[in-house]
Amino acid sequence: MSVKSVVGRLAGWLLLAVAGVAALNVAWMVASSALWGVTTARFLTGWFSAGLALTAGLTGYVVRQRVAGNVIPLNYDVSVAFRGGQGGL
Repeated sequence: MSVKSVVGRLAGWLLLAVAGVAALNVAWMVASSALWGVTTARFLTGWFSAGLALTAGLTGYVVRQRVAGNVIPLNYDVSVAFRGGQGGL
């Protein structure tokens, strides 16, 4: 394995781990809010953690797939306009 693939895989797993911890934090904030009431700190912590879980999870997944070679390149265009107009409605 090349250094690039090892670093990419580790970064992907690290991001997925961060997403997992953030998701557990969201669950804790929801549970504590249900038990003891919603506060500003609980709401904002849950809100931030939910965004972090979503962002880190998707980024970690895409990084791991990109290192594995399973992501379509960004310059790949399948729109009808770039195929000469075939396949209209």
